[in-house]
Amino acid sequence: MSTHVPGSDVYKTEMFARILRHLDEHPELTDDVRFESTPTGIVAKSPADAAHGRVINGLRRQLLEAVSRFPSGELDVSNDAGFIVGGQRKIPDLFVIDYTRLADEANGYVQDVSGVLLFVEVTSPATRRTDLGIGDPGKPGAYAAAGVPLYLVVDRAKARVLLFSQPTERVYPEPTEYEIGEAVWLPSPFSCTIDTEFMKNLL
Repeated sequence: MSTHVPGSDVYKTEMFARILRHLDEHPELTDDVRFESTPTGIVAKSPADAAHGRVINGLRRQLLEAVSRFPSGELDVSNDAGFIVGGQRKIPDLFVIDYTRLADEANGYVQDVSGVLLFVEVTSPATRRTDLGIGDPGKPGAYAAAGVPLYLVVDRAKARVLLFSQPTERVYPEPTEYEIGEAVWLPSPFSCTIDTEFMKNLL
């Protein structure tokens, strides 16, 4: 029989697990809030501001055009799912996925990243450190370890775009950095450029 001391790691982990189970059972309680888990706790993501949404929409339009070159229904661009990545819950702003390789879903989360070709995040003050892996491996570390081939981050705070690619031994090399306004090259299977000029007045 174990003793749980408030403030201890075991106590906090069990409390977080209880909260998440309750939210899974009652999704109506959090219609406008999304939750992600990190190695240090849980991040609640409230609705984004309008500029954040416009950046995502601009990227989505370009990615939809890129995947339109593939057989119909094979690839898609979406933002309506969360993923279990290394045992943690992640909810990307956008993702490109091969639905022929999609993993099973449980409790609203796809259970691994099979078929994911690209994750996209647009930073906000609450998520920037995790999105960029500042201070701990964050999402770059989790996505590389899971084998996600491409991870694109729009860093609004520094008006730049970072592309993490080709994870080797479960780690991404240093990302390729672009200034806002530069064309971002997405390698295979996309082999196309992403225009970032439209972001200049949105950051």
